[in-house]
Amino acid sequence: MLPIRLTCCLAALMAAVCLAQAPRPDLVAQVTARTIAEARASWWGFDREDATDALQAAIDSGVPTLIIDKMPSPWIVRPLFLASNQTIIFQEGTILEAKRGDFLGIRDSLLKAEEQSNITITAQGKGALLRMHIADYQAEPYQKAEWRHGISLLSVSKVTISNLTIADSGGDGIYLGTKTRSKFNTDVTIKNVVCVNNNRQGISVINAVNLLIEDCVLKDTAGTPPKAGIDFEPNHFSERIENCVLRNVTASNNAGGGFIVSLHQHRAQTPPVSVRFENCRSVNDASNGFIVIAQNTPGQSVTGKVEIINCTVENAAGPGLAVAGNAANSGLKILVKDSRFINCADNDSPGSAPIVFRNKGEEPAEPLGGLRVSNLEIVDSRSRLPIALAEHSPTPSGLAKVYGELTINQNGQKNTVALTDEWVKTNFPVRTFRSVPRVMPKLTLLAPAKEVIDYQNTAVALPAIKARNSAVYYIHAKAGQTITFTVLLGLLPRARTLSVPCTLRTPSGGTLELGQLVADADQVFTVAKAPETGIYTLEFHDLKRNYTILKASNRPAALLAPERGLNFFCSNQPFQIFVPANSDAFALKFWGAGQEGVKITMRDPDGKDAWTQDDIFATEQFDATDAQAKAGGLWTVIPQKPSSGVLEDYYMQIFGVPPVIVLWPANALPNKP
Repeated sequence: MLPIRLTCCLAALMAAVCLAQAPRPDLVAQVTARTIAEARASWWGFDREDATDALQAAIDSGVPTLIIDKMPSPWIVRPLFLASNQTIIFQEGTILEAKRGDFLGIRDSLLKAEEQSNITITAQGKGALLRMHIADYQAEPYQKAEWRHGISLLSVSKVTISNLTIADSGGDGIYLGTKTRSKFNTDVTIKNVVCVNNNRQGISVINAVNLLIEDCVLKDTAGTPPKAGIDFEPNHFSERIENCVLRNVTASNNAGGGFIVSLHQHRAQTPPVSVRFENCRSVNDASNGFIVIAQNTPGQSVTGKVEIINCTVENAAGPGLAVAGNAANSGLKILVKDSRFINCADNDSPGSAPIVFRNKGEEPAEPLGGLRVSNLEIVDSRSRLPIALAEHSPTPSGLAKVYGELTINQNGQKNTVALTDEWVKTNFPVRTFRSVPRVMPKLTLLAPAKEVIDYQNTAVALPAIKARNSAVYYIHAKAGQTITFTVLLGLLPRARTLSVPCTLRTPSGGTLELGQLVADADQVFTVAKAPETGIYTLEFHDLKRNYTILKASNRPAALLAPERGLNFFCSNQPFQIFVPANSDAFALKFWGAGQEGVKITMRDPDGKDAWTQDDIFATEQFDATDAQAKAGGLWTVIPQKPSSGVLEDYYMQIFGVPPVIVLWPANALPNKP
């Protein structure tokens, strides 16, 4: 019996040792007295269930060098906060793991530094693992978020991270963000780091000056867009991206792109950008290999340079390089040198090519472009131009300042293409359209064209047109009548607006506050007695990740097509345009977004199809004949899924007639007096 009892006692003792390790207050006292400069985290104790307090105390001790011991089980911790002037060394094979059931705050990160400096985080030998639990954060009780990072660096300086694997975060493997807007991340080095299976990015860079990322692997990102290997994406024009170098970095198998430089928030007053990729690889990424995004609006183009040197993009689902919104004359200078794009965008999607230029829907200030290539080889099995131009804006601006020489390797046959002004003009002539003036409606003159359906107290179902980003609805009522309407605030992925005020503006400019419109549910609003006769206006703006639908109304209603174009979202509902008799001219302009497009059929008031255009991605315009304009009447617009691409975001402008969509055809609104 004694041997059995002895064995049980030994087993219990071993279990206790594995569960917790007794602290060494004698050694901790020497750290406190500053008599030793190197310490082990285990001196503060180790609890297998939750080692946060011990490890945070070790960090807060101020010891210059802290060794995190390899224990029999992972260091399970809640969010930890780093300290300045400290080197943290993980022993080979050590695991630092996020505690399950914790990290409920949407910005809780495994390790975080805020305005600290002189920090090194590294590991001995073959490295250490920092692990979170990505699947947990995508379900209750967690609030959906994209900021639960592995390592979060906010306005830090002189930080080195090396020899680590960072996995399964609820945000980015490493995030370089902003704590104080005037303080930038400076002199940061990330070397020999693997970021794997993170939710949003392997690495995100909001601002950085003197950043080196070297010998790193950024792979298997999946979850929240952009889902890339790395994304440079400032949130404000003042956030600097300067002297950032990526060397020997591989992005692979990411659900988004490989390397993103997204500068849509930068403006002309932003200091020049400088990002350089050397010997980097994108392999099997599900979007672009490289993408550079800039701003092309009058006087607001960001300047600087993006260099892609000795890089390879292989089997990207999208282009090897996409350039969005970069102004040819005043924007970024983009260089691709000594590089290869292999089997990129190998599909039949509209506008697919190894290199793609596109705008972002804004009215461009100048042509797109600003690219120089040198010794670029494109391996492509498809017979197509190496460059595509996708202009998704009301006014195409064309392509310019694309220079250099590239080689196309098509099924073993090599051809050299010299990119010159003449080559660009031949292949990408600037498209022009008939100019028809825009006619703004005068609300005091708008009234139902006819009252076939008399005013009633029961709301009538309206076409379910999803208007994204903003919407302006007109509702006509007579004084004393009840106004009842149903509206939906829809949510897109990553939507942040969950409710908005619902306010009606009266014909004389007053306001009727009707309460809050809460997202994702049909909501009925009622005005018991309209105070006056005329047009009541219902407006929603700046809903970037939302859409609205006016689903029903008991009064004649219409939807404004704004000057910049109405942004439809996944809408295939036919709708009507009212053309007053004896109009001089009218035209409708349509365009898509990326590989999102639409097929449009224009049906005249007699029910005959007057115009059909499939696969509208770049801008197309329907021009009515003089006879059609003079005849007037209700024209029907029939949107459908395009033969290629997807039906998601598309846009429409209306010229020559009041730019409103009739939502109640029997009571066509508006009308000229």
